[in-house]
Amino acid sequence: MRNCILVILLSIQVLSAQNFLPPFQPWKGKSEAILLKSSERFVTPFELSNGENSATRVQLYDWFSELMKEYPIVSRQSIGKTAQNRDIWMYAIRKAGKTKPTLLFQAGIHAGEIDGKDAGMLVFRELLSKKNQEILNNVNILFIPILNVDGHERASEFNRINQRGPTVMGWRSNALNQNLNRDYTKLDTKEIQSVIKVINTENPTLYMDIHVTDGADYQYDITYGFLDEHAYSPNISKWLKSNYRPTMDLALGKAGHIPGPLLFAVNDDDFNDGNNEYTFSPRYSHGYGDARHLPSILVENHSLKPFKQRVLGTSILVLETLKLLAEKGKELNLAIKADQNPKSDSITLSWDFPKAINDSMSFKGIESRKKTSSSTNGTYVEWLGKSENKTIPVRKNNIPVLKIKPPAFYVIPVQYQEVIENLKSHGIEMHTIQNDSTLVLCMYRFTNPQIQGKLPMQGRCRLKAETDIEIKPHQFLKGSVVIKTNQALGNLACLLLEPSFTDSYFQWGFFPECLERTEYFETYVLEPYAADALLKNPRLKAEFEKKKAEDEAFSKDQEAQLRWFYERSPYADDTYLLYPVGKSLN
Repeated sequence: MRNCILVILLSIQVLSAQNFLPPFQPWKGKSEAILLKSSERFVTPFELSNGENSATRVQLYDWFSELMKEYPIVSRQSIGKTAQNRDIWMYAIRKAGKTKPTLLFQAGIHAGEIDGKDAGMLVFRELLSKKNQEILNNVNILFIPILNVDGHERASEFNRINQRGPTVMGWRSNALNQNLNRDYTKLDTKEIQSVIKVINTENPTLYMDIHVTDGADYQYDITYGFLDEHAYSPNISKWLKSNYRPTMDLALGKAGHIPGPLLFAVNDDDFNDGNNEYTFSPRYSHGYGDARHLPSILVENHSLKPFKQRVLGTSILVLETLKLLAEKGKELNLAIKADQNPKSDSITLSWDFPKAINDSMSFKGIESRKKTSSSTNGTYVEWLGKSENKTIPVRKNNIPVLKIKPPAFYVIPVQYQEVIENLKSHGIEMHTIQNDSTLVLCMYRFTNPQIQGKLPMQGRCRLKAETDIEIKPHQFLKGSVVIKTNQALGNLACLLLEPSFTDSYFQWGFFPECLERTEYFETYVLEPYAADALLKNPRLKAEFEKKKAEDEAFSKDQEAQLRWFYERSPYADDTYLLYPVGKSLN
């Protein structure tokens, strides 16, 4: 009985956990005009709960089924299955006729961050009204309401302790505990494989991925962003900066929302030290879009704003995006084509922050103070719920650290079928070698290979190594593939195949075999072999004596010395530490 009372008391404490969220300011906005009364047709579960609840998966499917009966122009298709064999549904509105720009927007890649699902229902209903027919004449709409379906079904009112609604939320990762928004390069998950298939098939003009933040407090309710012009799609970024952002900010402001850029506190605490602007790698949705020249918007609604406010702001953002595409989609397509045919003779593999901070921004913040915990004696930020406007520093992660000249082509051996199929899934063009061939190529030789981190990440063991270039003949058997970089996805191919890039296949652990030594020597053979080599090869002897003189540890290590001789012998394994992907000399 006593244990039962304890469980009840603990449950009461958990149930009140969201009462400890920072205070928020009451909100009213013109975007509320989109809401229907409970008696009206096609009212959503979100509206019936006064903006407190998100539609369940069954409610969503039933609602769209009724919508499709009334409006045959709305269609749905399963774009794939999840790990738990659930369908991933995509809803579409396509009017027959002229070629039109296409918006692909998705929700629930992190299933607890589900604002886009309910906003998408409102958007579809609005699009089908008579006043918005002109939009449908000029834009195609594709909507994935729940990408992480398995995570969505792991639903609970206790899933996201630092998010203000909805009442019940899904789980961040999928059924295999993988974060889908870290999978865009390695393509290990069925969910992201399905999305990439849609991108390759539908060729959207703009891609939008809708999230909710985990971070600090501020006045902005709808924050969103894209990679800047220094990254891989400068023409697209320029268009988004000069056309998309001002249009969206104006529309959101008129509707009663406060739009802002993506916000990442420098100190991971508050914004007193400024905001970081990251160059996101292509493991993330909008970084992937930038790498493959697909205009991509990352939406991060503010977790501390009420669910109703966030959903309505998202619906305005999507509707205004469609209007802009209807008006200026052709311009955006020109920017896409310009980035697909780059004239740059280099590609950057890593970026850093500048030593000095020269940028700043006007920041709509929330007052805070540091408080000492009575529980842990540590300090934490207490957000006070009062607006404050100030100027803060901005650190831009835009200084190139490592650049390479893209080769004319890469060659991948036939035995690496996982990599070849993965590249095909991205849509990268290649041709197959029809006969066994020996090619003189640039080959990377790894030094100092290491495992990144202490635990697996995303179900993989990440690797890193330093590299040296060797120019040498190398045999590639029939069935190996050649990937030219002079193609629309040439930049993406370079990033995936250059081992120094943080999201390359090598660093994601696709080539661990080349780091393993598989042939060995015995001391009783190498000692007389080494003595004979020193006697017959004066140059080798001089090199050996120099190595011992300069490296004290080496001079005292018999095994290291014998390995030194073995690696210079014709018996050594030439493929040990050799990255098997070759690239052209130019």
